[in-house]
Amino acid sequence: MLSLPPDNQAYINQLVETGVYTTTDNVLDEAVALLRERDSIREKVLAGQAQADAGQLIPGEEVFARLEARAREIEKLAAQ
Repeated sequence: MLSLPPDNQAYINQLVETGVYTTTDNVLDEAVALLRERDSIREKVLAGQAQADAGQLIPGEEVFARLEARAREIEKLAAQ
C-alpha cells in the first residue's frame, strides 16, 4: 500500500473525479513516467556538462547549421 500526504491524495482524487485520469493507478503511472523522464534529462545534462568541462564542445554555428538542416528535412517530409 502506498501512503501519501493528504494534499497529494486529494489532488490525485481530483484528477480522477474530474476525468483527467480514469484511475489512481493511471495518475501514478504518469507520475513515475515523468520522474523517469526528468532523471534521464538530468543524466544527459550532467553528461553534457562533463563533456564541456573536458573541452568537447561543438561550435554554435555548427549546431545551428545542423538544426536548420534537420528542420528542412522535416519540412520536406511533411510536404510529401
